[in-house]
Amino acid sequence: GRGAFRGPGYSNFDLSIIKRIPINERMRFTIRSDFFNLFNRVNLGVPNSDVTSSNFGLSTTAGAARIVQFAGRFDF
Repeated sequence: GRGAFRGPGYSNFDLSIIKRIPINERMRFTIRSDFFNLFNRVNLGVPNSDVTSSNFGLSTTAGAARIVQFAGRFDF
């Protein structure tokens, strides 16, 4: 029936590091790093509950892997 299978636990840890560097009163430079799924933990989907499927009971989907993003910004 519906909801017969429970999927594995979900864990996600995101981190952002920001450094603002003032140049003068009106200008500044910002450096930013973003880390999504920092510890690269595998987050599996819900197992297939279709009894007639060859993938019955298997989890065939996974969440996104680690993503790292860097950015620079100049404000004036």
